[in-house]
Amino acid sequence: MTTFAVYIAHDMTALVSGGVLASPRSPRIVSTLFVVMGAAFAGVGIVAVDVNRLWHDISALALAAMFLGTLIAGPWLLRGMPRSYFAWSWTILAAVVASGLAFATGSFSLTGVETVVFVLTFGWISLFVRFLGVAGQHPAKQDAAPRPDPTSAGRSRGEA
Repeated sequence: MTTFAVYIAHDMTALVSGGVLASPRSPRIVSTLFVVMGAAFAGVGIVAVDVNRLWHDISALALAAMFLGTLIAGPWLLRGMPRSYFAWSWTILAAVVASGLAFATGSFSLTGVETVVFVLTFGWISLFVRFLGVAGQHPAKQDAAPRPDPTSAGRSRGEA
C-alpha cells in the first residue's frame, strides 16, 4: 500500500492540475493516508494477536481509522471523481460497518471481520486506482479522437 502512495500522489497531482480534482491538498492527504494504512497493515501482519495483542490491535485500529477516514472524507478529498466511484465507496463503507456490527453482536468472529475488511480494502484500492486512471478522460476528448473507417478494413494503401 505504501508503494501505491507514490503513484497515487502523482496521478492525483495531474488530476488537480487538469482541473478534474478540486482540492489541491488531496494528493498529499490521500497518499499520507495510504502510507499509514500500509504501515498499519504491516503491523497487523507482523505482530500476531498471540504475540502482542496490544500492538496488533493498535495496528488494526489505525488501519481501520485510516481506511474509514479515507472513505468518509472522499467527497471532500476527491471532489471531481465520477459518481460511480462514490457509490462503490459508500457500498464498501456499509459492508465494513455491517461486518463490525456483526462482530459486536457476536454473529461474526474477529478473524472474520479482519478477513472481510482486508478483502474490502484491497477491492477498494483496485477500484480507486482504476477510477483515478479514468477520471481525467473527458467524454468530449474521447469523442474527438479519430476512429478508423470500418469500410477500409482489410484494404491496403492505394486501393479504393
